[in-house]
Amino acid sequence: MPQALKSRPLSLGGILLSLMLGLSPLSAQATPSHSSLVPEQFQKQDDFEEFPPTRGTGTRPGKCGEESIRGEIFPLTPESNILTTADPNPSLYFYLPAIKNKEATFWVLDDTDEIIYDVNLTLSNNAGILQVELPEELTLTPDTRYKWGFAVHCDPRNLEIDETDEAVTGWLTRTDLEPPTNTEPLQQVEYYRQENVWQEAFEILLQQRERQPQAWADLLESEGLEDYIDAPMID
Repeated sequence: MPQALKSRPLSLGGILLSLMLGLSPLSAQATPSHSSLVPEQFQKQDDFEEFPPTRGTGTRPGKCGEESIRGEIFPLTPESNILTTADPNPSLYFYLPAIKNKEATFWVLDDTDEIIYDVNLTLSNNAGILQVELPEELTLTPDTRYKWGFAVHCDPRNLEIDETDEAVTGWLTRTDLEPPTNTEPLQQVEYYRQENVWQEAFEILLQQRERQPQAWADLLESEGLEDYIDAPMID
């Protein structure tokens, strides 16, 4: 079962920030400011390129012994790794390989680099799509840039986030958007895509993928996620 941890300030020189930025501890830089934090489209955005995303590529070699999972933990986000949502309490989705007897930590940092949420997760032994929900008491502020991270602890005796973990990271931002007036799922997806909101389009088609397999496949293929079209949901 997930176990929420207390929020705590983060030292900019710490190893956790290095994981979030996809950099070594010695190459961490100051966070840039941005006049607009909501990307105009799902493609890569210049404003965010100073801190390279780590959508499944990883920046360090696998440290789980023979069960190396480098590159196999994959966030189901746009290719830019900038997840846009209209939901104040969104879920994030990750593809996980079959990982035996491992714990994971998911965390969110605000725009001051303070950890505002983190939770420990016990992973199943099955491969598939894992949903990680943000709690209702954590409300994302519109037009604010958040950073998220998901780390699998290779040492089950150490649940602290450190350089031995296998981690993926990315960006999260909420846009203030009215819900669609059309009740037809594909029209709702089109509405969200026109408004450059990825998460709602993804979730609608995730729920509709058996009824709308081609639309689901098209969405994932458009962002380089075609390997996960047939992946099952896991707990």
